[in-house]
Amino acid sequence: MAAEAPHQFYNQLSSGAEGVLTTLCDDMRISGNVMGQPHYALVIAGEHMRTIAGDGWDKKRIRQFVWENTQNSHAHLKRTQRMTGALQPGDETKLRPLVATPDDILVVAAGGRAGAFSGYIPGWSSAKSSQAVTKEVKR
Repeated sequence: MAAEAPHQFYNQLSSGAEGVLTTLCDDMRISGNVMGQPHYALVIAGEHMRTIAGDGWDKKRIRQFVWENTQNSHAHLKRTQRMTGALQPGDETKLRPLVATPDDILVVAAGGRAGAFSGYIPGWSSAKSSQAVTKEVKR
């Protein structure tokens, strides 16, 4: 996947999956090419992964939560000059997802066990231009 540089996020306060991922989503919501809907990779470090897994969350649930919580209103996107056009009735409630589907979010557990620092990598351009590809590596 062609991508921007990694973005780091920090959350040492949350004791649950939703808290950690809410911090991530708040940072991600306006990152990268919000209009192109590229793929994203989440790189969840050990401490965060233990917190998330401790609540019983799997990758599918992480992807769904992140997809639901990184959407922007059309009004916000227009006010911040990310979407063209004048504000229209309904723009405050009409939402645009950061990525087209939850499956456009790649979740990877990586890094050491200590430290509440994880990251995400915004894809470049759009999912049509560049897609995340995974391949099994055998020992």
